[in-house]
Amino acid sequence: MTEDNMEQLTARLKRTESNLEQLQAECRQLRNHVELAEKALGEALAGAGERKTEEIDDDTLEGNLIAYTEDWLEETMEDFHLSSEGKKKEERVHELAGYLLMPANMREELFWYSEEELDALERLLEIGRSDPIAEDKENLDEFWNDIGYVTVYTDETYQVPSDVAQVYNYIRNTGYRNLHRQILWLRDCLETFVRIYVAAPAKILHRMFRRETELRLGFKEFLKLLDEVPEDMNPCQIIDGNVISKEYVSVCSFERFESLLFDGIEYYIPTKEEIQEYAKNGYPFRQRAYQELWSFANTDLKHSAKSASKLCATMWQAVFDTGFLQDIRHISQDSMVNFPSEELAEKFSDIMKRVNANTRMPFLKGHTQSEMTGMGFLPMTGIYPVVTRNGRKVSVTLMDMREYHMAKPL
Repeated sequence: MTEDNMEQLTARLKRTESNLEQLQAECRQLRNHVELAEKALGEALAGAGERKTEEIDDDTLEGNLIAYTEDWLEETMEDFHLSSEGKKKEERVHELAGYLLMPANMREELFWYSEEELDALERLLEIGRSDPIAEDKENLDEFWNDIGYVTVYTDETYQVPSDVAQVYNYIRNTGYRNLHRQILWLRDCLETFVRIYVAAPAKILHRMFRRETELRLGFKEFLKLLDEVPEDMNPCQIIDGNVISKEYVSVCSFERFESLLFDGIEYYIPTKEEIQEYAKNGYPFRQRAYQELWSFANTDLKHSAKSASKLCATMWQAVFDTGFLQDIRHISQDSMVNFPSEELAEKFSDIMKRVNANTRMPFLKGHTQSEMTGMGFLPMTGIYPVVTRNGRKVSVTLMDMREYHMAKPL
């Protein structure tokens, strides 16, 4: 072997040793990551295990909550605006249980749970400690995780604490389930209201509520029901018989907002199915133009079903806020919509024209541009009112309203 060949071989061996050392270092780093991940998973599983209750004589809410972690107790008390500072665990448990067992607090807290979850709770109440069916377990776990209204024992059986059962039966006997249904439907109406009108007379919200024929109430009774909605569940504020989105209360008075509405038309009242769509998805999923957009995202852009729905919600917000296609194209870029070809970009633009024309707009009193043209309001040159600002005529969008206070005349 020549000297040159020896040098080349030595150099290759050194590079191999260097690569091997680098690979060993990467392996060590990978093992460290795996160990950290396993440790984190173990702690999480241990934390969950700690919350399962051993066999004890105390079947009350306090007996259940004592098994929860200090961190959970502190965070939950903070959610309910209860002070945990300087208190022992037993004191925190006692105070939190006392709060959750007050009938008024239980009524309000249970508004956050679905009818299916309350059904599961009531079945467990009737059966007593047991191993529920899988579907009920999933619903009961919500109570266990959130507020401790269900005890889960280490043998995987479930039970409603005795004092929770007593208070729940009390509020149930006062007609709570009917009130619960009314509040859940009203919540859906409120979520839809802010996505169609932003602001309107309370009677319009009442007409929406009456779309659920089984829950019809007179207007006075309806206003009383509005007062029952928890503050953090209600996206609106009631002012002098009018309803306005909290997002705009400090931005524009109802009178000023009303003066900007399209004149000569009645408010559009959504169907029951539309209300359910907006409340569930945040946009009108069943509307043909939005279904076309979803299919485009899912099929042409290869988005997952969840990602396609997110894109639809983003585009709905863009139209609702600005109403202009040039802004929508810009927002689509910000939303990381990548078009593999110019052909697909043009297809998207074409679909968005139909989405734009079929989105319900607040300044059109909940109507769409397509409906307005169908009613003979032609040509539709814009969907937002034109006002004079600093001597110039400009269109006012919802985005403008949030950026510039309009309580004062423009």
